[in-house]
Amino acid sequence: MNLDLYTQYYFFGVIDLMQGVSLYLLWRREKQPYLMLWALGFGVSAAGFLLITLRQTPLTPLALIIGSATLVTLGLALMHAGQCAILRQRELRGRFRDALRWSWPYTLAAIEPLALWLARADADRLTQVHSAVLCLIAVFGLTALARARYQSEQITRLGHSRRDPVIFWTLLIVLMVTRVVIAENFTELFLRFEGLIYGLLALQVLGMVAAHVGLFAAFMNMHMAALNAELRTRSAALEISLEQLRWISETDALTDLPNRRKFNETLATEWARATRRGQPLALLMIDIDHFKTYNDHYGHPQGDRCLERVARILRAAAQRPGDLAARYGGEEFALILPETDTAGGEQLALKVLDAVRAQRIPHAATPLPGGIVTLSIGVAAYNPVRSGLRWEDTSSKATSGPPGGTAQMEQLIKRADAALYEAKRRGRNRLAVAIEEMAVA
Repeated sequence: MNLDLYTQYYFFGVIDLMQGVSLYLLWRREKQPYLMLWALGFGVSAAGFLLITLRQTPLTPLALIIGSATLVTLGLALMHAGQCAILRQRELRGRFRDALRWSWPYTLAAIEPLALWLARADADRLTQVHSAVLCLIAVFGLTALARARYQSEQITRLGHSRRDPVIFWTLLIVLMVTRVVIAENFTELFLRFEGLIYGLLALQVLGMVAAHVGLFAAFMNMHMAALNAELRTRSAALEISLEQLRWISETDALTDLPNRRKFNETLATEWARATRRGQPLALLMIDIDHFKTYNDHYGHPQGDRCLERVARILRAAAQRPGDLAARYGGEEFALILPETDTAGGEQLALKVLDAVRAQRIPHAATPLPGGIVTLSIGVAAYNPVRSGLRWEDTSSKATSGPPGGTAQMEQLIKRADAALYEAKRRGRNRLAVAIEEMAVA
């Protein structure tokens, strides 16, 4: 034969060795069990191919053949185990020992030396046994990929990369079946079709190189798909964590209402929107009457429960998507009501007063009649239509902040707060309305 088998096996061994070293270096950085299995698989396969090329050795030729074939088989079994490990990565949780549990290919690698020893009298039979074992492992590789069809989570994680090894496992099966057929009647076929046999043997060489390099490329593609899936998972978890942090930073821990920071942001946004669209904006400042005496009489835990009950009423009052009920500080709350004028704000304030009275929360320390918890509410409104101005009219006057200026937005808060103190001055348990709707000056 014109083909130098020793050169072929040496070439195979060098290729697998380089691929195994590459995967080992990658494993040292990422510590994924399937990377170590692939690295071992290509490394052991390389050892098998290089073993057969030894010319000066105390081992007998039969021992070299059995040892080489067994190592190549074991290497392919480890590659199969690595593929199973990445397909079931969520089950492993990074534990290497669990990645060794797919045992059928290892069983084949264990019984192959005995089968080769029994077939030692016929060189063609040795080739057939070894090729059949490799073919079975390739079939196991295809079976593992087919079973992963039913694992929707894995399909989502690995995407189309899960299909890549199919090509090369199939190629390996075709090569091994062809080798078995040729070995069955090699002498007769060689005498009849010498040129064809040489061509098939050359294709066998190219096919084996393509199968091993292709499996390496397919495994790397699956690894990249797994990394991308992990990145997407962590990014989603990070987004959830950031959203939770944002919610915590904007929410009052006791009442679960938006806090002062969220109130300021929302008021600035609604102020800008009201100015741009020429729509009114109402603000209610709310205070629980004689809350300090309530705390002194009932204790702070009971005072916290009182705040929670009032917060639930205010949350129910902010029914529209743009409405916002917030805890302004201490026993003071606020309601932002977009597209609401003074009359609308006054009407909602009356409903809130009635709702709190209807709860009849006991307040034995209050000087007010009835002995229940009550509210005082200040109502103020901003109406850009009063002055006939819009965003484009006011933007040149405001260098920063919402249209109309931050100072005038703060003036709305002061007017609502002044109305609140007016309600307290009149005897509490009531509302007071700012004198007129404020417009952009």
